[in-house]
Amino acid sequence: MYRSRGHVFASVTPTDYISEDRLSADLHYNIVEGPEVRVGEIIVRGNEITRSRLILDRITLRPGELFTPERASASQRALIDLGIFTTVSIGLADPEVPLETKDVIVEVVERRPQFLEARVGFSTADGPRGELRYGFINIGGLALGIEMRLRLSYQVFFLGTPAYERFVTDLD
Repeated sequence: MYRSRGHVFASVTPTDYISEDRLSADLHYNIVEGPEVRVGEIIVRGNEITRSRLILDRITLRPGELFTPERASASQRALIDLGIFTTVSIGLADPEVPLETKDVIVEVVERRPQFLEARVGFSTADGPRGELRYGFINIGGLALGIEMRLRLSYQVFFLGTPAYERFVTDLD
């Protein structure tokens, strides 16, 4: 509850008091809120192709606003949904030091920008078939992509109307 209100360093320490006859106990919680943490600078790391501006535009955290784990998670999901990163992590710089203003580190690992995929298969409708796909993602560091696909098949079994009628007639 405290963390969702910006108290990222809140701590709760339970203390129990047991009666001498051991028939009752009291449990007390000592809650230390810690400071409300505001976002300082947002530092983007790991992007070799992707423009930092694109990353900063997608995250919901802004300098001067409260830092909450929910907003960090939403920002992480928004970056993963772009489809150009294999890993995204968002956290506070020096996470053990409780300060009112903390820099936020956005660490990304980019997917390979190009892919080549080959598939082969067989079906009664298409016969043997092959497919070759080539794509390029993150064109210009803007999360734009292009894909080309070549598909070849050869229909081995062709049951046109005359062949079907001959087959059915032969069964009678």
